[in-house]
Amino acid sequence: MVPLRRFLVPYMCLLFFIDARAGEPTSEYSSTKTGKLLKQSTDKDEIDFFEVRCKGYGGYELMFEGEDARSWLNIKYGTIVVDLMNATFALSPGHFPNKANDVVEWRGLNVKGQFMPYAIIYRLNGQDDKNPEQLKSCLIVIKLDKENSAVVGYTEGKNEDADAKRLADQYITK
Repeated sequence: MVPLRRFLVPYMCLLFFIDARAGEPTSEYSSTKTGKLLKQSTDKDEIDFFEVRCKGYGGYELMFEGEDARSWLNIKYGTIVVDLMNATFALSPGHFPNKANDVVEWRGLNVKGQFMPYAIIYRLNGQDDKNPEQLKSCLIVIKLDKENSAVVGYTEGKNEDADAKRLADQYITK
């Protein structure tokens, strides 16, 4: 007869490994290309504008908004929308800041098989002050904290992706 311990020890080690890996930061991605259009300017409006509600993770949604050749993300949790326009524009790499692509990176933890986000990262472009035909860009980092969600910084340059992840990971919540 084989001792139960011979099977139990490797099984317990495997469970410990799986549980330990569950606490490591990871990324999921969503898109602002698809979503529900809530409002949009018409030909008779003086200034262009739009608002699109996009799916997110962990009870969060993204409000992709734009007006007057600018665009940004706001955070929606439940019925509360956190307006991040001014905080985002304050970090803009140039004039007419706009969300550069459709990708949003969500930083979070896998807890008991469920992704729990604590931050998002997205690219923002702006026109160079000296050469308006050239774009400058940065990665905007937003900590997710329900109605207290906030822009916490930006990164740019050679290591901007790794730097943005490090900045986002300072806001891990368990």
